[in-house]
Amino acid sequence: MICKNCGTNFDGQYCPNCGAKAEPASAPQQSAPQYGAPQNFGNGQSAPPYGAPQNFGNGQSAPPYGVPQNFGDQQNGYVYRPTRKIGFGEAVKLFFKNYVNFNGRATRSEYWWVYLFNIIVYTVLSILFSIAGGASLAGAVIDGDVSIAYMGAGAIFYVLMILYCIAVFLPSLSLMVRRLHDIGKSGGYIFMGLIPFAGPIILLVYMLTDSTPDNKYGPKKV
Repeated sequence: MICKNCGTNFDGQYCPNCGAKAEPASAPQQSAPQYGAPQNFGNGQSAPPYGAPQNFGNGQSAPPYGVPQNFGDQQNGYVYRPTRKIGFGEAVKLFFKNYVNFNGRATRSEYWWVYLFNIIVYTVLSILFSIAGGASLAGAVIDGDVSIAYMGAGAIFYVLMILYCIAVFLPSLSLMVRRLHDIGKSGGYIFMGLIPFAGPIILLVYMLTDSTPDNKYGPKKV
């Protein structure tokens, strides 16, 4: 060994040159690895650097931070993501937004909220038309003179009713097709409504049917 006092190389307990007692050499000290460097845990494996995918021993590694994780509910190429229940205002908004969209799904509540909205519009226009037309008819019976103003007002509301029916024809068809998709039916089932008597009843039952689980038309909505 080497004397720490004078540097003499000797064998024994005391240095022959300076008489200093021999001390055993200390074990080499290891420094901690730098931040982010792989760490060795004594089993021959080292921890991966920060942010790298980790292996959990089952042949699968955790995805990087921020990447969507699959929890075993993936079916038919998409992951089921439930959405909140659609209310009246949002159903009407989606009705006009998906004006000629024959793809995807529409829930039962989404369909019937729009149905209620159309009934309200038709009712309001009908009442206004009746008021204007009734006033003009009363004027003709009492005075023998039909008011041009009243006739014009009645005609306006009548035209508005016709224009609204035309405007909502296509979005109503697309909504019905998406409702059929929601119960797992093809959009072609809409032609069943042409069958006398039984066809409209069958379509009504379909429109009242609850949503089916995820299908080829998309994930189920709440």
